[in-house]
Amino acid sequence: MEAYILDGSRMTGVFSAHNHIAEVFGFPGSYDRSLDMLWDLLCEIPVPFRLSVVNWAQAEEGLEDYANELMELFVDLVEEEPEFSFDVTD
Repeated sequence: MEAYILDGSRMTGVFSAHNHIAEVFGFPGSYDRSLDMLWDLLCEIPVPFRLSVVNWAQAEEGLEDYANELMELFVDLVEEEPEFSFDVTD
Protein backbone atom coordinates (compact mmCIF):
# COMPACT_ATOMS: atom_id res chain seq x y z
CA MET A 1 0.00 0.00 0.00
CA GLU A 2 1.32 3.42 -0.95
CA ALA A 3 1.64 5.81 2.00
CA TYR A 4 1.77 9.61 1.97
CA ILE A 5 2.54 11.87 4.92
CA LEU A 6 1.55 15.52 5.09
CA ASP A 7 3.22 17.68 7.72
CA GLY A 8 0.90 20.33 9.15
CA SER A 9 3.88 22.44 10.15
CA ARG A 10 4.41 23.01 6.42
CA MET A 11 0.74 23.89 5.86
CA THR A 12 0.39 27.20 7.69
CA GLY A 13 -1.21 29.09 4.81
CA VAL A 14 -3.39 28.10 1.88
CA PHE A 15 -0.60 28.47 -0.67
CA SER A 16 1.97 26.64 1.45
CA ALA A 17 -0.55 23.87 2.18
CA HIS A 18 -1.24 23.26 -1.49
CA ASN A 19 2.46 23.45 -2.35
CA HIS A 20 3.25 20.84 0.29
CA ILE A 21 0.39 18.61 -0.88
CA ALA A 22 1.60 18.92 -4.50
CA GLU A 23 5.13 18.01 -3.43
CA VAL A 24 4.09 14.98 -1.35
CA PHE A 25 1.81 13.55 -4.04
CA GLY A 26 3.96 14.56 -7.00
CA PHE A 27 1.14 16.50 -8.63
CA PRO A 28 1.78 18.04 -12.05
CA GLY A 29 2.67 21.69 -12.54
CA SER A 30 -0.85 22.25 -13.84
CA TYR A 31 -2.26 21.68 -10.32
CA ASP A 32 -4.13 24.94 -9.68
CA ARG A 33 -4.07 24.74 -5.87
CA SER A 34 -7.85 24.43 -5.54
CA LEU A 35 -9.90 21.97 -3.50
CA ASP A 36 -11.77 20.86 -6.63
CA MET A 37 -8.60 19.92 -8.45
CA LEU A 38 -7.16 18.37 -5.29
CA TRP A 39 -10.22 16.12 -5.12
CA ASP A 40 -9.85 15.17 -8.78
CA LEU A 41 -6.16 14.34 -8.43
CA LEU A 42 -6.61 12.36 -5.22
CA CYS A 43 -9.34 10.33 -6.91
CA GLU A 44 -6.86 9.40 -9.65
CA ILE A 45 -4.34 7.85 -7.24
CA PRO A 46 -4.54 4.06 -7.36
CA VAL A 47 -6.01 2.56 -4.22
CA PRO A 48 -5.33 1.31 -1.70
CA PHE A 49 -3.35 4.18 -0.30
CA ARG A 50 -2.93 5.74 3.11
CA LEU A 51 -2.70 9.41 3.96
CA SER A 52 -1.34 10.47 7.33
CA VAL A 53 -1.34 14.07 8.47
CA VAL A 54 1.01 14.92 11.32
CA ASN A 55 1.18 18.18 13.27
CA TRP A 56 -2.41 18.96 12.27
CA ALA A 57 -2.82 21.50 15.08
CA GLN A 58 -0.21 23.71 13.41
CA ALA A 59 -2.07 23.54 10.11
CA GLU A 60 -5.36 24.38 11.83
CA GLU A 61 -3.79 27.41 13.45
CA GLY A 62 -2.39 28.74 10.19
CA LEU A 63 -5.20 27.71 7.86
CA GLU A 64 -8.07 28.70 10.15
CA ASP A 65 -11.42 27.97 8.38
CA TYR A 66 -9.66 26.50 5.35
CA ALA A 67 -8.41 23.67 7.57
CA ASN A 68 -12.02 22.55 8.03
CA GLU A 69 -12.59 22.53 4.27
CA LEU A 70 -9.44 20.50 3.71
CA MET A 71 -10.39 18.03 6.45
CA GLU A 72 -13.89 17.67 4.96
CA LEU A 73 -12.33 16.80 1.62
CA PHE A 74 -10.25 14.02 3.21
CA VAL A 75 -13.25 12.68 5.15
CA ASP A 76 -15.41 12.73 2.00
CA LEU A 77 -12.71 10.82 0.15
CA VAL A 78 -12.78 8.11 2.82
CA GLU A 79 -16.55 7.84 2.37
CA GLU A 80 -16.23 7.74 -1.42
CA GLU A 81 -13.34 5.30 -1.60
CA PRO A 82 -13.21 2.65 1.15
CA GLU A 83 -9.67 1.59 0.18
CA PHE A 84 -8.35 5.04 1.00
CA SER A 85 -7.33 5.31 4.64
CA PHE A 86 -6.65 8.48 6.51
CA ASP A 87 -5.39 9.41 9.94
CA VAL A 88 -4.49 12.65 11.71
CA THR A 89 -2.26 13.42 14.67
CA ASP A 90 -1.53 16.68 16.42
